[in-house]
Amino acid sequence: YALEEVISLFPWLNHRETSEYVNNSLFYLTVARYEGLPLAVIEAMSLGKAIVASDVAGNKDCVQDGYNGAFVKAICKLVEDKVKRDLYGNNSRILFEREFLITNRIQELEAIYQSVKL
Repeated sequence: YALEEVISLFPWLNHRETSEYVNNSLFYLTVARYEGLPLAVIEAMSLGKAIVASDVAGNKDCVQDGYNGAFVKAICKLVEDKVKRDLYGNNSRILFEREFLITNRIQELEAIYQSVKL
């Protein structure tokens, strides 16, 4: 698959530079062996990127295999299939807005507080 021609590794970059690279990438890839709630994955979702992730806790909270991304085993298929990348990217943005957008989280917390009777 000649992945060395489509995958680049970079040294530390600031947030703006990182966002530019992610935004211009085919998809977001993470191969973490252990993960909490992966903020980098959530940021990539906010940019509407398809996600390719290792099949570990944390990543599983953000990546729905076959919906907004795939686990690492499917990377070559995603490189070849722009339609699927675009679909997963759109689904990433939808999932981000539904599950992780801070304004929605705040509204949900406010609703919980308002529903509690003292």
